[in-house]
Amino acid sequence: MEFDSPQSVDIREIPRLDGDKFVAETSARISENFRLCAFFALPKPHAAELFAVLGRDTDGRLCVLRSEALTRYPSLTPSCPQAHWFEREIHEQRGIAPEGHPWLKALRFHAPCDPSLPRPLPGETVYFRAEGSQVHEVAVCPVHAGVIEPG
Repeated sequence: MEFDSPQSVDIREIPRLDGDKFVAETSARISENFRLCAFFALPKPHAAELFAVLGRDTDGRLCVLRSEALTRYPSLTPSCPQAHWFEREIHEQRGIAPEGHPWLKALRFHAPCDPSLPRPLPGETVYFRAEGSQVHEVAVCPVHAGVIEPG
């Protein structure tokens, strides 16, 4: 559903798309110079609906897309890197799996919205690693960031 930015839209008027169609339509809008402004999930029993809010700066148009209630969908991240953290958040908080996501790790370490989902812990996640003869690691501590960042 596309509309001008000062206009409001009734959520009941936004058509529901299946997971594949939702991803295809979102990708199509991005190729039309829309950018992903928001991407989130609203809970339903045993699943959730995805919403994508897209905006185009050239003419101020907005587009809102809505999926059917689902538990998995094809990841947008490979074709739209902007979706990366949105998809990680949706997976962490609602348990909806973005299939094909390149690095689906915890984004935050607090209890998920759905109490049946596991709570990620900082020591139980995979962090980015670099290896090779050109890599040099410099240890820093919280004091380092506290002194340099304010400057």
